[in-house]
Amino acid sequence: MVKQVVVGILLLAGLAQVVAAAPQMSATTLDVTSYTPPSEWKRNETPDAAEYTISNEKMGVGASIVILRSIPAVGDARANFDAAWGQIVTAMTEAKAPTIAAAAIRDGWQVVRGTTKFKFQGRAATATVLTATRDGSYVIVMATTIGATYKKDVDRFFSSLRFAARTDAGAPASPTTPAATAMEISGAWGFSTGGAMGSGPYAAWLSDRREYAFDGKGNYTFLRRHNVDRDTDTSIIRERGTYTIAGDLLTLTPAKSEREIWSKVRSGPNAGAYEKLLRREKVALEKAAYRVAYTVYLDTQVPNLMLTSSAATQRDGNFNATTQYRLFRPDGAYYTAVPPTP
Repeated sequence: MVKQVVVGILLLAGLAQVVAAAPQMSATTLDVTSYTPPSEWKRNETPDAAEYTISNEKMGVGASIVILRSIPAVGDARANFDAAWGQIVTAMTEAKAPTIAAAAIRDGWQVVRGTTKFKFQGRAATATVLTATRDGSYVIVMATTIGATYKKDVDRFFSSLRFAARTDAGAPASPTTPAATAMEISGAWGFSTGGAMGSGPYAAWLSDRREYAFDGKGNYTFLRRHNVDRDTDTSIIRERGTYTIAGDLLTLTPAKSEREIWSKVRSGPNAGAYEKLLRREKVALEKAAYRVAYTVYLDTQVPNLMLTSSAATQRDGNFNATTQYRLFRPDGAYYTAVPPTP
């Protein structure tokens, strides 16, 4: 049925053949899915789906977004995505296999998202399919762009997506609000990397730990400890500020950030431990935004917060738009202790 629905509303070929409607910018709900339609796009609706399209024939660019009503699941979250991709993208284009984003959980739904590039009438095009699975059903959302003109509109649309659970009677409940995401993100999340700084058996060892703590009320703290075992001192950055969440976009606005330089015990059973605070240095305040997603380890079922920045940040180090920044919940023992603020 999925394929017939999509063909019926002309996902790819009908970019300029749509039913005009008044521009919509406020949140809209279809079945269990709520979203904010792109401004100035036109809406075409069938009993099973809603489509938003826009095009500029002179420039040879256009885009289409389709939201389908939930349907019975065919398997787990990945099986549902594979079925949707096969019936929609593979069946209608000669596109290559999709690039799959890290698995995520949004509003209790397991989300799988894949993207691929292809040619449409000789022009560069991109197809994206997102499936959200929960309670034996799944939702399909897809977007197609020809050219890059409307890419930002599509990105904002995907960021606005929310999904509601169904009630026992089968009717959808109210979609989760952005405030619920703020509740989900509250708590402490830690990330740690390290390793030998050379190939020899006596190479120096680097330990780099970062930790965010969100209070659920719009305030955050950030801590970063950078240590090389052979150095005579250790640096610790402490930052505090406020945060906001809109859809899956997390924005951090720091109010204060300082670097502490600590000397280390040089010998004895406590060698390497903090000794005393040597000095403090101000750190430039850096406002930054991250895309937020949740993923769960299949073997432990431990939730992980995934942050992706649009560009490398001073705060996080060597992470950029192509690398997701994984933050584990600290267990209180895994990381090296950090001294309290003197």
